[in-house]
Amino acid sequence: MIYFTSAFHSALIKLGFFDEFRRTLFFAAELDMFSDLHNVVAGLKEAEAHGANGVLFKHHNEDNFSPLVYIFDRSKKEEVEDAEVEAIYEKMKMAAKVPVVCVVTMTEIIVLDLTKPLKKRKGLPIFPDRVQIEDGYHSIFNETFANSIQAGLYPPKKVVKQS
Repeated sequence: MIYFTSAFHSALIKLGFFDEFRRTLFFAAELDMFSDLHNVVAGLKEAEAHGANGVLFKHHNEDNFSPLVYIFDRSKKEEVEDAEVEAIYEKMKMAAKVPVVCVVTMTEIIVLDLTKPLKKRKGLPIFPDRVQIEDGYHSIFNETFANSIQAGLYPPKKVVKQS
């Protein structure tokens, strides 16, 4: 059995991930429960090797799953240092396993779009997609976010204009 902090549970609900629990959202702590889902087991082991706690997958058919989002549970901390988030971003960008990473703290969700370069101001990283867990509705990061990722609507694709 897996236990979540109330902040982590709230974050999963806010992003629409909790509805996917044990359907397309799996956690490394429960790896043994899914031994028959080989893609899930492989994806969870890979995520765990990178320090992630959970993975939101896209379910293609029967036992064919591919990882979409790595989830890092830091919900026992009030906040996470930007340097730690930057290190997660850099490591996951180099690994090229998923397009999106979510880092959950006690108070916020930091969504990292790995398809874009990390912006910096005065040498410090900027994480524009920070969502307070207790805030109201957010136009992108809401209960339909999981569906948007699985449908390929997030991260947004660059439109190339042809002349």
